[in-house]
Amino acid sequence: FIYAAWLMTYQGLVSRRRIQMIAAAICLALAVLSKGFVALALYGPVVVAYLAWSRRREWRDALRAFFDPWAVATFLAVLLPWHIAAMQALPDFAWFYFVNEHIYRFLGMRQPPDYFTGSVFYYLPRLALMFLPWLPLLALPRFVTRDIRAADADLSRFLWCCVLTPLVFFSLSRAKAKYYAVVCGPAL
Repeated sequence: FIYAAWLMTYQGLVSRRRIQMIAAAICLALAVLSKGFVALALYGPVVVAYLAWSRRREWRDALRAFFDPWAVATFLAVLLPWHIAAMQALPDFAWFYFVNEHIYRFLGMRQPPDYFTGSVFYYLPRLALMFLPWLPLLALPRFVTRDIRAADADLSRFLWCCVLTPLVFFSLSRAKAKYYAVVCGPAL
């Protein structure tokens, strides 16, 4: 869902179509429902990093598309019912879910501690091993024409943001888990 949200956002920014941003909002809400608010913590910085790296002059238009009222309303309509129902049904849900599972996990203070710790370089060898089966694909750019490479430069920047931003985020977190780096795989 996070990749669908990122790619729909990219398409929405490139095509300037509202429906793409609404689709991105639905995918982002589903990503939050399935993985928690870490999806938001990854989604926003990737989009901001892409906008900064691509040096888009239309920041105002991008932010307007990013915070489209229909997209925000759709996001909230998908996201809120479950969270509200869970908070009503379970008195400790809000603290456990928002603080213990999200903030404390990032800071390495989650109880019970069910994660690894490691250096800031914890994910680099894991990403290299994950990418190993696709290593022969590195030879392909040699066979791609210059026109195709120029057309895909913008998409390449976006995909690198989808790799580097989560990598930095999870590398800075005190809590490490081998599978956290998986989010970098598809764009890589």
